[in-house]
Amino acid sequence: MTDEPETAPDEETLTFEQAEKELEEIVRTLERGDVSLDRTLELWERGEKLYALCAARLDAAEGRIEQLTRELEPDDPAPPVETSDDC
Repeated sequence: MTDEPETAPDEETLTFEQAEKELEEIVRTLERGDVSLDRTLELWERGEKLYALCAARLDAAEGRIEQLTRELEPDDPAPPVETSDDC
């Protein structure tokens, strides 16, 4: 068995976590420096695709969170209640 990352399924079927894990494996492999130039280029290209996929999924999640936050906020929030420190 080799330490090199296996060929993964199509990017569209990967979860964020799977893509992140594969990307981390690619980085470890490249950092070891014990692969051929051709394999290094293949891994680099795959890593770029996985990075773009992860970034896109994170951006989408952030956008969804912002949307949900806006939906949950009241349209006309009540003014804050003023409190006095004089007890």
